[in-house]
Amino acid sequence: MNFGAARYRLSVPNATVGFLLSLHLQIKRKARAGLKLIGSDLDAGKSLWGELRGLKRFKIGRLRIIYKVRIIEIVAISPRRTICKEIYNVHDIEPLLARVASGHGKG
Repeated sequence: MNFGAARYRLSVPNATVGFLLSLHLQIKRKARAGLKLIGSDLDAGKSLWGELRGLKRFKIGRLRIIYKVRIIEIVAISPRRTICKEIYNVHDIEPLLARVASGHGKG
């Protein structure tokens, strides 16, 4: 399912997609907006604890989206003296710098 201009790719189980599609239109819009927010800011939710440690919760009215952050994108691996040059040659550097500045590019 495509949730718009998300920075991160969301993986949604088929049963969850089916539930989302069955919701009332207004609630569905709020849920999609929540998924877009999570897709652009992984820290949008609150960290859970206890047996649910490692999961995050995002509230949308009476609904809750529970998610796990698991994917780390490797941008480059190279010797120190050439890494910056290679990043500039291969990637559009502005989104990378913005991601690092926002704290989402930390490793």
